[in-house]
Amino acid sequence: MSTTTLTVGKTADNTYVTLDIAVERIERPEGFLTTEHERVYSYLELTISGTEHEVAGSTDDNGYVAGGQILDSLHRVIPNSTWTAESLSTLAYVWEHYHLNSMRAACAHQVRNDADFALTEPCPLTGYRCGSQWLVQELSESVLRTVSHLREIGSCSDSELRDPSPNHKDISSLLLRAEQVRSINGNTGTYAIPVDSDLWACVLQTAAELLQGHDDTGFSLDNWGDVRTMVETLVDHPIVENGV
Repeated sequence: MSTTTLTVGKTADNTYVTLDIAVERIERPEGFLTTEHERVYSYLELTISGTEHEVAGSTDDNGYVAGGQILDSLHRVIPNSTWTAESLSTLAYVWEHYHLNSMRAACAHQVRNDADFALTEPCPLTGYRCGSQWLVQELSESVLRTVSHLREIGSCSDSELRDPSPNHKDISSLLLRAEQVRSINGNTGTYAIPVDSDLWACVLQTAAELLQGHDDTGFSLDNWGDVRTMVETLVDHPIVENGV
């Protein structure tokens, strides 16, 4: 197993999030059934877990806050120049959709009923019933490249952990809302805007990235009329100006 340990940043609550990302090849003579109803004899399994601590870089009980599947903690991480809004969002998506990819209850042709597997319609191709066994969701080359890229980003610096950006709470909030919208098809949250949920999530993430660029002084939203208005509408208050 190849494991990479990364400190991705500091949260708005002044805690620190460290993740372990591992990819392991699993094999057995009798093979495994995939979500596409094929038999494979080896596959790559992705596991991601994390810890949230009050002490930067800690991996023991010193200042322990939470551990394991701490996606909520990741959503509260303040973007920084190493782990940007975009890379944090990509990490959250990969974690939510591909972690433990050998434990899929539904096949690729089913829409899983999370409240009760028994209510999920049988597979229209094979009759497979949801939850009757664990299926392997094979990781595509694209997903593996994304995981490799995330691991290569590395840990953020000590200075990034010490100095949150002026608008960090709004950036974190926008990213969290984007992930929530993606996970609930058609739900646009408190804003009754009749658009596709993926498009609305894209709007929220773009606003987060614009605000991060503003905080990093790559550009300024101070006098960028319509764009500043859009961001302030989404966060529901004026942004902190950067004076650039």
